Amino acid sequence: MASLPPLDIPLSKKKSVKMLLLCIAFVLACWFIWDRAEDYAYTTLFRGVAMAGFAFFGLLCGGYGLFKLFDNRPGLVLDQHGIRDNSSAIAGKLIRWQQVTGLEERVIVNTPYLLVFVKNPEEVIRKENFFKQKIMRLNQKSYGTPLALSNQALQCDFEEMVKLVQQYYAAYGAVEAQ
Repeated sequence: MASLPPLDIPLSKKKSVKMLLLCIAFVLACWFIWDRAEDYAYTTLFRGVAMAGFAFFGLLCGGYGLFKLFDNRPGLVLDQHGIRDNSSAIAGKLIRWQQVTGLEERVIVNTPYLLVFVKNPEEVIRKENFFKQKIMRLNQKSYGTPLALSNQALQCDFEEMVKLVQQYYAAYGAVEAQ
């Protein structure tokens, strides 16, 4: 079995900038709703929607996008030990190849994902913080695994990412980590 060199797939700064611009557009839309709320009968409702939009798009999404824009860590690392995903908000710790039981491509809400099935999902989930645990449990319930890889923030297309993960899984999946 051929040994593969460690592979780092960088985060796409271009995609981070697009996400930030989209967040700014939504924050401006929320400001417009806030500003015009008194023109409508349900002022409190409109202001509530605007505040929720400010919080979600401005603070949560915008803050995350800004963080990822200046994040110099690789988005996805593949090596003889396993997979380290740093491309999403719920990116977790190292998933060792000997934990992986299979891979499956699936489209979820028009976005392709590579689902990574593991031997003991609850063990993987327990290693994460409260927020990540909630999202991972939802993934586990919905898709049968807490782990889903996407190329949305990576400098590669989905097919290339899948091919690389499958290649490393074939090379190291049955091999105990050193």
